[in-house]
Amino acid sequence: RALEMQRECQHLLEERRVEEERRARLKQGLALASDALEHGNLAQCIQSASRALQIDPGNSQAQELKQQASEALVRRRKVAELLAAARGFYKAQNYESACRVCAEGLALDPEHAELGLIQQQSQQVLARQTQIRDWLKQAQERLQVGDYLAVLATTDQLLTLEPDLPRALEMQQQAAEPLERQLKLEELLAEARGCEMAGDFEE
Repeated sequence: RALEMQRECQHLLEERRVEEERRARLKQGLALASDALEHGNLAQCIQSASRALQIDPGNSQAQELKQQASEALVRRRKVAELLAAARGFYKAQNYESACRVCAEGLALDPEHAELGLIQQQSQQVLARQTQIRDWLKQAQERLQVGDYLAVLATTDQLLTLEPDLPRALEMQQQAAEPLERQLKLEELLAEARGCEMAGDFEE
């Protein structure tokens, strides 16, 4: 009888020891998974969480850690794809597409430095292109109505923004020549009026 009790006690102690070991391994696995997730080591997190689930298949913390790491890994891969696309579009000078994929990437990872930089540089180029188009249109309209001074002012702005822009140089020349004739004519008319006022005007 005493021997049976002794065996039962040993059995209970062994069960307790095994359970404590199991809990310790589970706790360690969860701690490793949590630490790995915090430091962005996603594959390590998935591995540690999977080990924890082998010890305790229904453990909600391990399931959540594994799910979070898996989702973050999918996001990371998607961001890498979008970054590669953004670099390609920027290199090909397709700035609108570069902006679009950067916005997609930044929605997934708002702190991504390179995506933010490519987006900013693409937006600056697009803004510059829009300004050039607007000024070219404005200069063309002023040229058509013979407002040559306005054409020269606008083309000066254009050439500051884009030196050697062919259309701006062309319009500048188209405005300069008639403006010179116009000023010369005004000078002659003023001279003629001056003579008339002085009584020196000859019939």
